[in-house]
Amino acid sequence: MKKLVLQISSLLLAGMLTAVIFTNCEKECKTCGGVSPREPSATKELVFDLAGKSLKSKFEIYTGQSDDAYREVASRAPDEQLFQFMKTYCAEKRITLGDQTFAFVLYYDSPISNSLNIKDEQIQGISFYNIEGEKLIHHLYVRDEAAEFQEIENVKVAVSGISANQIEFNLSTHVFTDPKNRSFININGVLFNEVWQNREKYENIHIRYEVQNNEKALSVSKVGTTPYKKECRDNSMCFNFPPGSGEDCKMDNQGKYYCSTTVNCSAQQASTALRGKKEAYFIDMDLMHLFRDNFLYSTQKGISYIDYYYYLSTEFKDKINLSLALQTALFLKEFNPVMKALADNNNRTTAVFSDEMSKSLQDLLTKYEAITKTQRGKEMLNTIRVDAKRFGNKNTEEIRAIFRSTNPLRYSLN
Repeated sequence: MKKLVLQISSLLLAGMLTAVIFTNCEKECKTCGGVSPREPSATKELVFDLAGKSLKSKFEIYTGQSDDAYREVASRAPDEQLFQFMKTYCAEKRITLGDQTFAFVLYYDSPISNSLNIKDEQIQGISFYNIEGEKLIHHLYVRDEAAEFQEIENVKVAVSGISANQIEFNLSTHVFTDPKNRSFININGVLFNEVWQNREKYENIHIRYEVQNNEKALSVSKVGTTPYKKECRDNSMCFNFPPGSGEDCKMDNQGKYYCSTTVNCSAQQASTALRGKKEAYFIDMDLMHLFRDNFLYSTQKGISYIDYYYYLSTEFKDKINLSLALQTALFLKEFNPVMKALADNNNRTTAVFSDEMSKSLQDLLTKYEAITKTQRGKEMLNTIRVDAKRFGNKNTEEIRAIFRSTNPLRYSLN
């Protein structure tokens, strides 16, 4: 499946390049997000026979193959006439769109090349993307047993673009019980051009959403009797994060499934460097995930910290040596009780981020700055350093109040 989603990322990218002409993705878009554009397998005129009406439009068809599945992707430059045709179709199907919908993805139950006539009954799901305030919001409608479209509320999320990973996740988890030999069709309106040209505005959106507890789609291994967080999708290229990141489906400690982006994060790198040493015990990945999900995700400031962490993890790849890993672990030994208290939504425990802890973190950040090459990364570390000073000698309730009452700090060296 990893191979297939990588291919789909490439297919989507190639399709998007037909949608707009742009000149700035490392100057030339030979590769964007680590995925190379691909040539279409064919160009075909599709006939949309929907709700008693018919409309033709020419699409480029891309194909992807893995050991267990085959995909066809149809994409083309923005076609406002077809886009408005789809909006009318959605209205007749009682699918509620927004005022600023800019893209559709149709989940189709067979390879498009089997028949170039797109039939109503073969569309089993529809994703659409809206501009809502300052965010791009993804919505998904899926046919129920009565063939009526119903919204899947728990995948209504903010995104930074049209993600191949998210589309494949929707297709495999929500739309089809058997995901083999399916297709999707990407239809963009002219508003898509504006979104694409301003895409930096929507960067660094961290996707997290619960998914249905579907035993056919999800498999969870267990260690003893304790549910173990296990990917139910292979890691793969994620449109929303730097190269090397991916989305996976996990189960949290309450037994709820969620989709989250993952990278080879700094904590994992430090843990690997300390393999076999007692200090590795202080790098508690489950506690860190709980801290992220229960505390950081609850405020905009916390979400900005998550974005910093995943960005910096790509900076630190293969650079965390034994000495730095050891210093990180010794800091975490002291900081773990603070993380545990902040992650406790029932407020049963409290802890203090002491002045000594603040100084230790500032020193640690200086060491990480030495292996940070980009200006953006250094600015993020400086923002965290400013907060480390600010949180000194404050208890967890005071820190919670600061996170709730402040907007995310813009990283700055000033």
